[in-house]
Amino acid sequence: MTKEKLIYLVVAVVSGVFFVLYRDMLALVLFLVILAIPFLLFFITVLMRLGVRVRVETDRTVYSGEETATVSLEISNYSLLPVSQITVFANYKNAFFKHYDVGEFQFFAPPLSKNRYEIEIRSRHAGKIDVFFKKARVFDYFGVFSLPIRMKKHVSVSFLPRVHSIEPTLRKNTYTASETNLYSQHKPGDDPTEIFAIREYVDGDKLSRIHWKLTSKQDKYMVKDYSLPINEAVLILPELVFDEGNETNLDLIDSVLEIAFSLSHTLIERKTLHAIGYYNAEVDKVCVQKIGDLDDLYSVFGEIFNTSTYYSNPVLANMDPELQQNMSHVVYISANVTEDRGNALSAGKSEALLHTVINVVGEGALDADVGGEEINWISVKKSGIASSLNEAVL
Repeated sequence: MTKEKLIYLVVAVVSGVFFVLYRDMLALVLFLVILAIPFLLFFITVLMRLGVRVRVETDRTVYSGEETATVSLEISNYSLLPVSQITVFANYKNAFFKHYDVGEFQFFAPPLSKNRYEIEIRSRHAGKIDVFFKKARVFDYFGVFSLPIRMKKHVSVSFLPRVHSIEPTLRKNTYTASETNLYSQHKPGDDPTEIFAIREYVDGDKLSRIHWKLTSKQDKYMVKDYSLPINEAVLILPELVFDEGNETNLDLIDSVLEIAFSLSHTLIERKTLHAIGYYNAEVDKVCVQKIGDLDDLYSVFGEIFNTSTYYSNPVLANMDPELQQNMSHVVYISANVTEDRGNALSAGKSEALLHTVINVVGEGALDADVGGEEINWISVKKSGIASSLNEAVL
């Protein structure tokens, strides 16, 4: 708009000089017309501004990392004048990484019409993108004047981590199966210490399993299905800690999220009991959420996106043992795990749990394990997540 004002100023000065030099009626009329243009443009801009309304809508809030999100703008022009330029200003913020960006979008509004426009949003990193529409401006036909449109609208869209096709193998934990009361939620078994379900009697059922008290009440034979002890209950721990001064390497954190998301996705398909633990840096608390289906998975990642990465000592590496109860496996996922952290994990691990550390390293790092006794170590690069974990033993 500054450019257009300078051009008008130059034209006004030239017309004024022309009038001074020639001092005839034509030069006077030309000079007066040029001086009147700003008042006319301002009046027209006011009329256009009074007739314009902008509304923000979004039909979908969750996208995969490879998709493009869209936010719809409905621009209504109730005036008889066409609006050649409406500029909408938006601020983008990745709520997870605390990264800000600014966007400007220009639109056209014909007279007496409603038009829907779409703004495309892409994100290189997983997380929730908050889009704040703080203002819009209506410009006159020459871009000299503009008037604001009051609009305060906030929409959020989430980009989930990429899902990698992985088929890891879970080791059998004989200690957990014999020492803890952990049972399958999907299959019956032969452990009489826990009842899986009660159902009607069918031919072939053992008489010893008849529930006599309930049979007398129901007036039909009811039998007990016993539970199946399991030794596969996985706790996934994505550690979202940055090395001090290495804030720019967000790809490693992305890889941590992708591995945790893909592993949980696979365990859901296998109907394997598991949970995801994460550190909520906003409230300084470690949270653990059981995952039974995709809705649970999306929910816990929504909570993760609402927190942030952190620079303090790795929290999940020193997780309270009580939060690991009823688990047989712990899969700790972090970037650039140091040897000291590996030793700390080894020293603090429970004998009842099988520990796996997935160490996410940069593309140029050497394929070397960090170390640690009685812990299964796997080094993974972002470009080789699927190949490294497809046949891994956790």
